[in-house]
Amino acid sequence: MGDSLHDGVLKTLIKLNNTQFKNFSLELEDILKKHGFHQSTDEKLRSLTREYATELLIDHFQDDAISAVTDIILRIEKKQTVASLEEHDKGKLYKEALQKKFAVAEPYNPCLEDQTQYLENEFVDLAICFSEWEKEEFESFLRMKGSLHEEIIANNSRQGSNIRSLFDVDKNGKRPKNIVLEGIAGIGKTYTARHILFQWASGELYQCLFNYVFYIKCSTITSSQANGCLSDLLFDSLDETLQSVKGDFLEEPEKILFILDDFHELSIPDGTSLSKALAPQITLNKVISRQSLPEASLLIMTKPGMQDRLNSVDRCGTILGFSKQGREKYFANFFKASERAEAILKFISSDEDFCTLCFIPLVCLLVCKSLNIESNLIQCLQNTTEILVSFFVNISKNLPDYGQSQRLSILAYEGVKAKKVLFKEDDLKKHSVDAIVVKFLNLVKLKDKDTAKIYYSFPHLIIQEMFAAAFCVGDKGGSGIALLEEFINAKNEYYFFECNMFEMALHNPSAFERMKKIPDQNYLLSTIRFIFGISNPVILEKLKLNPSPQMKKKLQEFSKGAFSRSSNYKLQPFFWKCLHELHEDKFVRSVMCNVDHLSGSDINCTALTYILLHSTKINNLCLKQYNLGYQELKVLQPGMEKISRTLKSLWIISSTFNKDGLKVFLSIVKNLRIEKIILWENHLTDDFVEDLASALSTNISLRIVDLQQNDLSEGCVPALISMMNTCWTLERLCLSTNRLGDSGVKLLCEAMMNPPCKLKMVWLDNNNLTDSCIKDIVRTLNANSHLSVSLGQNSFTDYCTPSFVHLIKNGQLFGWENNNFTEEVVKILQDTRCGKIATDKDLSTSGKPAKCELS
Repeated sequence: MGDSLHDGVLKTLIKLNNTQFKNFSLELEDILKKHGFHQSTDEKLRSLTREYATELLIDHFQDDAISAVTDIILRIEKKQTVASLEEHDKGKLYKEALQKKFAVAEPYNPCLEDQTQYLENEFVDLAICFSEWEKEEFESFLRMKGSLHEEIIANNSRQGSNIRSLFDVDKNGKRPKNIVLEGIAGIGKTYTARHILFQWASGELYQCLFNYVFYIKCSTITSSQANGCLSDLLFDSLDETLQSVKGDFLEEPEKILFILDDFHELSIPDGTSLSKALAPQITLNKVISRQSLPEASLLIMTKPGMQDRLNSVDRCGTILGFSKQGREKYFANFFKASERAEAILKFISSDEDFCTLCFIPLVCLLVCKSLNIESNLIQCLQNTTEILVSFFVNISKNLPDYGQSQRLSILAYEGVKAKKVLFKEDDLKKHSVDAIVVKFLNLVKLKDKDTAKIYYSFPHLIIQEMFAAAFCVGDKGGSGIALLEEFINAKNEYYFFECNMFEMALHNPSAFERMKKIPDQNYLLSTIRFIFGISNPVILEKLKLNPSPQMKKKLQEFSKGAFSRSSNYKLQPFFWKCLHELHEDKFVRSVMCNVDHLSGSDINCTALTYILLHSTKINNLCLKQYNLGYQELKVLQPGMEKISRTLKSLWIISSTFNKDGLKVFLSIVKNLRIEKIILWENHLTDDFVEDLASALSTNISLRIVDLQQNDLSEGCVPALISMMNTCWTLERLCLSTNRLGDSGVKLLCEAMMNPPCKLKMVWLDNNNLTDSCIKDIVRTLNANSHLSVSLGQNSFTDYCTPSFVHLIKNGQLFGWENNNFTEEVVKILQDTRCGKIATDKDLSTSGKPAKCELS
């Protein structure tokens, strides 16, 4: 029995591995001590072997030795399970605390009210670039606007732009431990850092990589006066229930991630010894310099140019901001109502400068806050300048030296004048600009002819232009006025030559060479627009600027000149934008008081509406190349209502309507008392003409309707007839370049025979007309001696010669060219128009019958 008992216990202990046997020995030690083992046996227990343990068990438990072994093993397993659960509970508690603390995005500026954003549902990935920029490519990123700028962001963020891939192994199979994400102020560094922490705590990110993730705000550490160890630094801001985690988080240092936000704010005191009771920034610096926890991983969020403060960097990325899709998602998240989000996106997209700036998350936030105030977009957001100034005020709130903004403005102005967006260290020193203090300046290393050079830049050319404009407004030396005069003079000089090209070609061919030498001043457009915007009294106060009295007078003088009949009409839409940027009602009314004609293409509807609301006598409005959707026309509607009593002529040319937009447009037209409506090349269909006829049915002033170059067919004729019957004042109807065809024209001719028809001129050019409809046309014109037509660019042949000659003699055919006539008939028609009488012999020799039924 004794040998079998001994063998049974020994075999059981041999099955335990070294770790398990060690735990078994500790448990056996506790049991034996409780049963009277003396201190002298402790040393033997500490060097316990499986053989000696077997003897102790048999001596103490005798026949129950095997049962005792089993009980001890079960107790060990139970303790391990409990310890594991306790460790899990500790980790769970820590993650729950982080979720609670970081669920809401940190406000960028406490002065901005109601900035609550829940990271769990509303985070939008930012575009991140991990490749080194070429100098030309980065310049394009700074200069380009609209879709071209969006394309550059998309192209540079395709590789590794997702935060999930930050710690992926590189091409050599090595996982990065030191990662730096750079970005200008307001670009979303804190936004991203806190989201990563929240996603890890929620079990969505880096679960296998890290047991613990710690977020450290370096600006807070720098301002702290307390001393302490690393665990105090990491856990003191959390709930007291988590203090038990302090002793455990260092067990696997390779599974720790430190996220250091605002790294550029970390200040390490000089001459401080690394004593035990360390200032928090010293404690943190030991981690950064790898004196402490070299196995841990670092994710450092910082402004550009801070890499030199780090011993090593495994991966470095530049946060570029929102992609187009990211911007759309951000606005959709902010404005829960999808219709409003869609409307606001369209509103923003209508202004290229405005749209481009929204790659910066802080700009998006400021825009959203502005647009969330009221439902009326016109009242909510005045101009781009307002948003830019708000952006500047927010990112400059900690500037110790206000003079920095003034020096920046001079730097920006000289850059704009020299068409330069990249600055060297010498440029900054020349103007005493401190790149460390000015957080939103880019510092980049760019490849230039195989050499990496350091450059500085503003976040985008638009922001540089705003600073340049601030200098122009505040400069008492007249730089702003000189810039305005340079711009206007060059534009008007070019326009003079452009308008007199024919005369120059005849009398002064050398003027063409002079025209080519006129400098292109388009690069000044945004700067001049911001000069107007900054001149608003509220903006001047925010920027602490005191402009020369001459500046406001010059702005008024240039604005009035742009709206005069003799000026460069192409400048007019630009000055709509300028006056909208200024947004000073009294000033705008004084400029617009005598303006009666507005004409522009592809312009912001918001700016145009503002101009219309402050005009008193607009009688002619011409809009070209507009996207007139529902939102655009709803924005435009208040302005159209304002000028409805004075407007006589409305031109909409080469624009795009959608179904809902047409409804708004027709509701606008219904309330107008216009004399002329011109709708060229707008892809209008038969259904639209029916609705247009209804909208114009009560108009007692209408004289001209021009629908040329649309998609009208025979189906629109009943509506046209209805319009002729209700609008008795209608004198001219242009239907050229449509698809009425012979059948459509026959229906129209029949209606024009009726007494209510007062038409005097009808254009039917380019409508697929053939000889089969000529009888109907002639019959109608014979019945209405006051009526004349144009029939050019159709398919009439020599067969119609007598009819055309007859109508030309009666003065009822004023357009007949470009039909399928032979040269002989063309000469006959030309001679007839010149007063030469075509004889029957002339007509017969043309190769066609000499007579054609004219009745």
